Amino acid sequence: MKKTSLFIVFIVGILLFFILEISFGNAAISWRDIRSFFTGNLDSSNQSYTIIYQLRFPRALTALLVGSSLATAGLLMQTFFRNPLAGPSILGISSGSSLGVAVVTLASGSVMFSSLGERMTIFLAALFGALVVLVIIIGVSKFIKQSVTLLIVGLMISYLTSALVSVLQFNATESSVKAFVVWGMGNFSNADWGIWWFILISFLLSLILLFFIFKDLNVLLLGDRYAKSMGVNTKRVKLVIILIAGIIVAVSTAFCGPIAFIGLAVPHLARGIFKTGDHRITVPATILLGGFLGLAADFVSRMPWTEGGLPLNTVTAMIGAPVVIVYILKNSKRGYF
Repeated sequence: MKKTSLFIVFIVGILLFFILEISFGNAAISWRDIRSFFTGNLDSSNQSYTIIYQLRFPRALTALLVGSSLATAGLLMQTFFRNPLAGPSILGISSGSSLGVAVVTLASGSVMFSSLGERMTIFLAALFGALVVLVIIIGVSKFIKQSVTLLIVGLMISYLTSALVSVLQFNATESSVKAFVVWGMGNFSNADWGIWWFILISFLLSLILLFFIFKDLNVLLLGDRYAKSMGVNTKRVKLVIILIAGIIVAVSTAFCGPIAFIGLAVPHLARGIFKTGDHRITVPATILLGGFLGLAADFVSRMPWTEGGLPLNTVTAMIGAPVVIVYILKNSKRGYF
């Protein structure tokens, strides 16, 4: 199938699941009401309008944007480290978000998420924790020449924050621990129009930054020495990649919790489907496929047949883990693993 046709298939799939996200749920909405909503003919006093506009529409938009964002961050991290098993959380930024949320929920002993003010408190705590780690990573990157060393620093930060979270959990109340664990499972249920605008702005900012380094990504895959010989400012490119991944992971994790596997698995799916590693193809393909899987995973996680819903990370793991296993087995024959 030609690449143009594949892109069309992805776009159609996104539109299909977007409509399914709005259509299905605990409250039944007729196709007539859905059609009237999109044509602007549905009365705002109608219950269906309230459900679609206030709940399902922003949730679908959030799933689309977060899926696309995390997939893009995962692709950039795999390019940065030239490691197919790198993901958006590899630098420890999502762990910083988890620590921020743990301090608010576990140390204070309060159960959050019930009101807009409490959700904003969680967001600010998670964002602050992520930004602190991002600043540390950027500072360390200026003194480190090898990407692998930066990878190790990111992993150590993750272990350190996990240890601090464990201490807080050990001394916290049962209700606050449960609230923190639920947040860690990932979800788009807290989505509203205010949250969606934050995520949209972070995504657009990341795309703008990506535009400035887009031509250098393919060269970076061939190694730092070759990239420098081609006139690429590798320090600038790597700094921009860290900024993009940091912004995406910080905002996504703060609002939706740590979403697993989308950033790790989607780049492999994009490369496998299009049979190329050229970033001119894989970047837009990853954006579309990430949005598609974000919508699909959220749709599956909240369906009636799941008996009250499944944790989002359960669904993404069911999709992502087999993809990674297949990739490893396929490439083990070539001696990569």
